Amino acid sequence: MYFSEYFEGKSAQGWTFLGRPVEPARIVSFMHTDGPFTTAAALRGPAALCIDLLLDPEYVHELLDYITDASIARMQAWRALLGHPPEIPDWIAADDSVEMLSVDQYREFVLPRHRRLYDTFSPGVPRGIHLCGNAQRLFPIIRDELNVATFDTGFPVDFTRFRKEMGKEVLISGGPRAPLFVEEDPTPLLQETERILRSGILEGGRFILQEGNNLPPRAPLGHCEAFYRHGIELQNG
Repeated sequence: MYFSEYFEGKSAQGWTFLGRPVEPARIVSFMHTDGPFTTAAALRGPAALCIDLLLDPEYVHELLDYITDASIARMQAWRALLGHPPEIPDWIAADDSVEMLSVDQYREFVLPRHRRLYDTFSPGVPRGIHLCGNAQRLFPIIRDELNVATFDTGFPVDFTRFRKEMGKEVLISGGPRAPLFVEEDPTPLLQETERILRSGILEGGRFILQEGNNLPPRAPLGHCEAFYRHGIELQNG
């Protein structure tokens, strides 16, 4: 809250940065969630939580319900406090730690809690989700059960499989794995960019090329520019 109030004051004073007015923070982290299973992993530790799944599944159900209830209450309270509507159009949720789960485990433990979050904050469509890591096996159930049509990804991702499995209407954001952006030679980055764009992922046009996922510190601007231009050339070619 102090962060938001600080920039509210600076904005009221006419503060600028690089000649542009500084706008106060309209969105704060408390208005969103990293996901119930990711929160549970942070509380219990990933290894302990995975043991809980096997040895004490009822506890995991109780924990995830508690986290989901608390997350919804917190998000609703902060949205009301900052004057935001209760629903979030085009909401992109997240829950990176589900990459530790099988499809059956996701269906049992996490899917009902994801459904509650979406039904509360994004009762219509479209819906999106951010999932870093090796979670691609979960994409079809998330699409089919939660009406999610936008996937923001990290790595690894099999882009050929994604387009064949998910269809032309589903949007994916993704690209070369983040470490390639900090290598001294940009050649592997550009080669991986070309491999991805020639994988069939462009079929239907529902693809956003980006780093996968996020742009790491100290990434040379020259690498970023070369990546951007190479992507344009390949998509236009």
